Amino acid sequence: MKKLVFALAVCLAVTACFNRQKKTADPAEKSEAELMAEAVVKIQLDSIAEEIGKLQPVSVVKCVRNGEVVLTDAEKAVKPDYLADPAYAKDLQTLAQKYRAVAILGVDAEIAKLYEMPTADYDAALVKLYADINDPSIKEFNEAGTLQVALEKSYITAKANGRQYFFWEAATAALVEQAYIASRNIDKFIVAFDDKSASDFSYNVILLTDAIDKLATVNAEYVKLNDSLKPLYKINAINLAQFREQLESIKEDIVPAREALMK
Repeated sequence: MKKLVFALAVCLAVTACFNRQKKTADPAEKSEAELMAEAVVKIQLDSIAEEIGKLQPVSVVKCVRNGEVVLTDAEKAVKPDYLADPAYAKDLQTLAQKYRAVAILGVDAEIAKLYEMPTADYDAALVKLYADINDPSIKEFNEAGTLQVALEKSYITAKANGRQYFFWEAATAALVEQAYIASRNIDKFIVAFDDKSASDFSYNVILLTDAIDKLATVNAEYVKLNDSLKPLYKINAINLAQFREQLESIKEDIVPAREALMK
């Protein structure tokens, strides 16, 4: 807590300094105030990641893998039309886009398996993305047994490789995609949650949106991403009943948020 209070105090001081300071250097170069602001945000992001590591949030993917979400033959016959087409990843250019695509396609591949749909295209797209990104943390993120382990281990690896900013891209995309999937068929996926896991999932959303909001203050690339996450601000449930209501309330708003993550 002392670390967070100190970080906040430094952040306020840096902001005041930044507002007073006139730039005389090359615009492409970062000022001392900007570098200090980035350092403060990194401290805050570490604290957020540590807090996430204490949670045990339910993952829609984990529940599907564990057989907690069960479909009848009749339900499997009606294939979902809301999954991402793996082909969309072919045209992505930036690392940020590719990190988000790995998370989205990783989630959707599990849902495709649940409905006994072919997954060869998902597998091929993910293999190519892993090669393009060349970061072991992103593969760990998709293959971890639980969301808690995925977030904790991949953050440590990403930080060691100097790619912790990209970690937040993947973590946010994975969470948004799972909320999106759950909102498409609430009655089927809500069975994976109880009061505690619904509360933990909501708190996870709050922590991640807070992380992206902080990133947006020091990196313009995250401003658009931050704006796209506004619908998730409604997710703050403390029990299962609230969680169901909130999933219903964001059902339409989360569509453009998810589309923005795929661009």
